[in-house]
Amino acid sequence: MHNSGNGANIRNFIFVDDTVRAVETILIKGEVANVYNIGGCDERTVLEIAKLIICRLRPDMNEKWLDFLEFVPDRKFNDIRYSVNSNKLQALGWKQEMPFDEGFETTVKWYLDNPNHFHTA
Repeated sequence: MHNSGNGANIRNFIFVDDTVRAVETILIKGEVANVYNIGGCDERTVLEIAKLIICRLRPDMNEKWLDFLEFVPDRKFNDIRYSVNSNKLQALGWKQEMPFDEGFETTVKWYLDNPNHFHTA
C-alpha cells in the first residue's frame, strides 16, 4: 500500500539520550553476532509532528498551522509505518526513559538555544 504524501505515515520517535543508553547497553551486555533493535514506544504520524513543531514555535498559528505545510507526493519506496520490536534490548535491562512530550520540549528548547547548529531556508 502506498501513501500519497498526506502526512499519515507513522514513525517511532525516541529521545537521543535513550538511544545512546541503548547503544551502551548493547556494547556492555549484548552478545556478539546478535541483532538488537533500538526503538521506543512513541509512534506519531508525520502530520502530528509537523503540527507539534508549528504550534510550539508559532503559538499564534494554532488554528492555522496547516497553512505552513506543503504536501508533496510520497517517495515510492517509503513505508507507511516504521517501527521495530526492541524486546531483545529490553531483556538486557534497557528501557525508554524519556517521555515523548518531555523529549520534544527538550529538543525544541535546545534548537532555540543553539541557533548556529541548524540552517533555515
